[in-house]
Amino acid sequence: MAAPTRRPRASSPGVAGRGPRAAGGRDAARRSSRPGRARTLGFRRGIPMMALVTFSLPPESFRTLRPEPRGRAPRPWDVATTIVLLVLLPLLALAASYAGVVLASAARACGAQACDAGLMNLGFWIAVIAPWVILVVGLVVAIIRLVRHRLAFWVPLVAILSMVAVWFIAAALVGAGLTAS
Repeated sequence: MAAPTRRPRASSPGVAGRGPRAAGGRDAARRSSRPGRARTLGFRRGIPMMALVTFSLPPESFRTLRPEPRGRAPRPWDVATTIVLLVLLPLLALAASYAGVVLASAARACGAQACDAGLMNLGFWIAVIAPWVILVVGLVVAIIRLVRHRLAFWVPLVAILSMVAVWFIAAALVGAGLTAS
């Protein structure tokens, strides 16, 4: 079987050897995609297409760009310690809230003397609600730090210390309400 032969194109009379649409169009695009030939725009002959491409950053700025930082590897001991402390944190919040409820029994001593009920009430509610707020904040911060592969074991420790400190502050408020006259 014989290979098909191509017919030579007829050239336009004004432009020698360029085909019927030398200034642009479908034939110019077909011609410019031939291998071994630079791709040019038909309406601007002789200008390569890459010369007309614009970049979002000037070429000089690529020398100043820094490579992306590599991700940190997770530390297994930090993940394990943080998870254990985060499991213990709700138990401590429950215990701190129960201890806050026990502070309400201090109101029995107010029968013989005048007490500041508003101050005692404030101390009671701080002791009951604050551990749960600290628990939620501690959980969120610790999980974010774990996901970002940053040291996170200290977040539940700070939350535990904060719960203890808030309980003592609330107890001091209740005590101050008892001695007020």
